[in-house]
Amino acid sequence: MNEAVKLQKQLKDRDMEIHRLHGKCEALQEGNKQLCQQHQELRGYQERYSKLKEEFELYNNELNKVKEENYLLALRYTQLNEEKSVAVTRTRELQLENDQMKCRLHGIQEECRMAKRLSSKLKRDIEKMPTRQSVRRLELDNGELQSTIQELQYLVQVRKNIPTTEKALLDIMDHDRREALEDRQELVEKFHNSAMELQQAEELRDKALKVRVEAQTTYAQSMLDNSRYRRQVWTLEEKMDNLQLELGKKEGEIGSLKSQLCQVKEGNGTLDHLDFCESMNSRLNLIDCHWYNTDQEEDTFPKFCRQRRTMRMESSSTQSRECAGTADGPD
Repeated sequence: MNEAVKLQKQLKDRDMEIHRLHGKCEALQEGNKQLCQQHQELRGYQERYSKLKEEFELYNNELNKVKEENYLLALRYTQLNEEKSVAVTRTRELQLENDQMKCRLHGIQEECRMAKRLSSKLKRDIEKMPTRQSVRRLELDNGELQSTIQELQYLVQVRKNIPTTEKALLDIMDHDRREALEDRQELVEKFHNSAMELQQAEELRDKALKVRVEAQTTYAQSMLDNSRYRRQVWTLEEKMDNLQLELGKKEGEIGSLKSQLCQVKEGNGTLDHLDFCESMNSRLNLIDCHWYNTDQEEDTFPKFCRQRRTMRMESSSTQSRECAGTADGPD
């Protein structure tokens, strides 16, 4: 009887042990399933991490390319700004030369008008003067008078004992001869002086016309140079506007790439990936600082680009701090 009780007790203990082992086995199986699920999740996380890392490297390469293009555009913009300054300076110089040429042309026109008035006055004086035929006629009359006077002088010498009336007549004729000679001499001198003045006026007029033609040629050339430099300035301004548009697009791409980098850092909480992202942000900030210092050293670089670079540096540092905070939060 005691043996049967012992056997029953042993069977009961064995059943309890078997039940306990079954429960433990089920618990182990459940733990194994959980471990398998965790293993699959970790494998998925690892694949996602690899994919995110590849995307990060791709975005980083694109960001570096955009940075290089942005830097080249900034250099090109600086060069165009310098060319524009040179063109504007040259345009101002040409405008000053143009004004000087206008003043000189105005003075030459005044001289030409004065020479024209003088030549017209001389022409009227010449028209009022006796002609060559009248002068020739006066010379012939003078010759006849001289021959007559010589004959009269001969008669006076021959006839010394002539009456007083004839002597008075001879004196009157001699006086008329002298007046005719004086009038002839005055007319000849006046004609000669008028011819000299006319020649000088013609020379002055030719010289003024020559100077006027030269001034008009120089003025036309300066106007052509002015229009050519004005077209160059317009072309440079159009190029600068296009470069500003491209610069704005590149800065927008940089901002989108930085936001994507922040999203990548928010989606992954591993420490290595966070350090890598922080190092990349620090490199970008160093590049921006280098550009900012370069812009401060160059006075010809526009101010709004330096302000934009400063704002971009501040926004990138703020985004890096925010991304670091979001990455530390889930841990």
